[in-house]
Amino acid sequence: MEEKMIKQLYHQYGKELFLYLYSMCQQKELAEDLLQETFLKAILALPEYHTNMRAWLYKVARNLFYNLYKRNRREICDEEYLKKISKLEVDEFLEEYIS
Repeated sequence: MEEKMIKQLYHQYGKELFLYLYSMCQQKELAEDLLQETFLKAILALPEYHTNMRAWLYKVARNLFYNLYKRNRREICDEEYLKKISKLEVDEFLEEYIS
């Protein structure tokens, strides 16, 4: 995609996409990172003659947020589970299956 078109899209939709992402994640730095990733995807994959560029950018931004949310949710769940397991339970489990 040509540089002029990306600049135009950024100036036209960058601020509203940032606000959209910020409304979902409630973290300025994370919203900025997701916005950068959105436009990186645009540089790499946006078709030149898409009928609705704005809708496409919003869809990319939303999907990036959802993917991050799912990945982080899994990590948080794993950490909480590991905190609940005491060393004694682990030792008992290992003894049972090793013996």
